[in-house]
Amino acid sequence: AVLYVTQRLESLSNTFVLLGFWLYLRARITEIDGPRKTIFIWVCLIAATGLGAMVKESGILLPLYTALVEFVLTGFRLRDGRWNRRLLVLYSTLLALPLIAGLFWLGGWVDGTRSFGRSFDVPERLMTEARILFDYACWTLLPNLDALTLYHDDIQVSTGLLSPVTTLLSIFGIIVLLGVAFLKRRSMPLFALGVFLYFAGHVLTATVIPLLLAFEHRNYFPSIGLLLACVSLFVIEGFRLRPRTSAAIFLGAFSFYAFTTALRATEWSEPFRLAMTEAAKRPRSPGAQFARAYSLLSGKQRLDRQSVVETAFLSLDSARKLPGAGILFEQLLITSHAQRRLPLHQEWWDDLIAKLQSRPANASDARALHNLNACFLDNFCVDGLSALQRAYEAALSHGAPRPELLSVHAEFAWHLLGDKQQGEKDIRAAVIESPKDINARKNLIVLLIATNQLADAKKELDRLREQNWFGLFDNLINSLETALVKMQGAAGSSNRSLDASPQTMSESGSKLIALPVQDEPATETESTK
Repeated sequence: AVLYVTQRLESLSNTFVLLGFWLYLRARITEIDGPRKTIFIWVCLIAATGLGAMVKESGILLPLYTALVEFVLTGFRLRDGRWNRRLLVLYSTLLALPLIAGLFWLGGWVDGTRSFGRSFDVPERLMTEARILFDYACWTLLPNLDALTLYHDDIQVSTGLLSPVTTLLSIFGIIVLLGVAFLKRRSMPLFALGVFLYFAGHVLTATVIPLLLAFEHRNYFPSIGLLLACVSLFVIEGFRLRPRTSAAIFLGAFSFYAFTTALRATEWSEPFRLAMTEAAKRPRSPGAQFARAYSLLSGKQRLDRQSVVETAFLSLDSARKLPGAGILFEQLLITSHAQRRLPLHQEWWDDLIAKLQSRPANASDARALHNLNACFLDNFCVDGLSALQRAYEAALSHGAPRPELLSVHAEFAWHLLGDKQQGEKDIRAAVIESPKDINARKNLIVLLIATNQLADAKKELDRLREQNWFGLFDNLINSLETALVKMQGAAGSSNRSLDASPQTMSESGSKLIALPVQDEPATETESTK
């Protein structure tokens, strides 16, 4: 949590989770059967869960954590052994109903055309996550500096129970741990609770939602359950080691963790150093190798510039062939060579198109295609427009495209092909596909203003205002409103051409297409929304 500043959302969300946890336990301890306390429990759980989930979706798991406390410690019963009806109603409402709604929502897009473009399907993800859950446990209890990294995109996907064999062993291990915790919930309740909390903390990120496979920050709250189970096993409920032995183990572990943290902090002390160390640890990781090459091309390092650029190009050309490598590698090779007026290789375009043909395009692909658009718009890229058109044809060949892809294709059609009709069609499709996408609706408003469809632009601007919670988009709305008023005034004095130029479309305060936002960047400011 100290190092991963970009995951401050995870830390803040868990702050509300822990606050809600504490309030719940206080209420249950002070007056177990009182109706007033039951109302307070409802309020604190709903409020803490809502605040945590507003920060990050993982906060929605708080009712599951408190339900596990009840399952282990009280069995959802009163002191006299009767069922606690108030708690049963509470958890039927806060767990069962959201679970049904969540499954219905997931069933509408997971593994479909609207799903994230991944190289694995849901069964393969579930089998792989079984192994990763044990990796998380190892990274927490025995942190290895070589394993602690931002990039885990080189993890082997489990394609079967015996491919690799650790898949079956991991699934069996999970079943054994949960079975032991269930059987020991009376004699060793803290151990059982710790095991249940560890696995419950991964319900969102280690099941069917097609996120990237592994990130360390997903283990923030689950590590609490893991450590609780270990302390219970060796100090409180299990072996109950002697105080001197426990103190020696604690001091040794504390020193080891502190030393490992200091080394990791040194790696993080400078961006270029971090990129180099991550690439050295993960030679098979496309993300780590791309970050290294990008850092070399940034020009911020204190090395001979020409040799560094050549090293970056060699690294990109080699890493683009790694399993799972996206089209960002070919895109950066093409745009960097074009900017330096160096010769381009047709092989880069061919491989880029082949990758887009092999799987549905994701948000990272949309970003790469946007960068290629910009290369042509800025007149760095001269040859290859037909190849870029074939790339779009490949990306759009997998059924219903993502809104980000529609937006960048609209930019391509409008500015580079001069096909205004196709550009407008793409923008409207992006808004229909994702009505809450601010970027897509902004693009539509810009287009409507530029093509003198002012009445429709005003309607879309009103819809954008409805989505402007807490004034987050005041500046964008003001710039669009100013452009609309300006065009309305001009329309009153003279007829405007419907064939707007890129400059005309910039009068709204931004270009037609804003840079698409990734659903999961390499450093994963991750969201399932």
